Amino acid sequence: MIKKIVLIGVIIFCALMQIKAQKFYLKGYVNNMQSVMFDSLSSNWLNDNLIHNRLNMKYYANKNITLTLEVRNRIFTGETVKYSPNFSDNISEDNGYIDLSYNLLNKKSVLINSGS
Repeated sequence: MIKKIVLIGVIIFCALMQIKAQKFYLKGYVNNMQSVMFDSLSSNWLNDNLIHNRLNMKYYANKNITLTLEVRNRIFTGETVKYSPNFSDNISEDNGYIDLSYNLLNKKSVLINSGS
């Protein structure tokens, strides 16, 4: 249900964006973060990677009404995803008023999570 609401919101937002481009604001970023964990240089190393992006969109309908949509997407890969049994549950947990975080893909060593 939440996925459908978010998708409908994005479609409506994109349609509004086409009406008057000067009233539309889009900002965001993409980060790629590599991490390595080890006890000592001679022990086994755990490698992980996180690709994180955020899109912040606003539509200024008039001087009193502003619509805002902010979306975060994360792609986790590596041994932590692979060997942590509750990793996907912990990542998809949202303690806000409405849980808008969900896992789009959850495989053995990759997890794609989206939320707002």
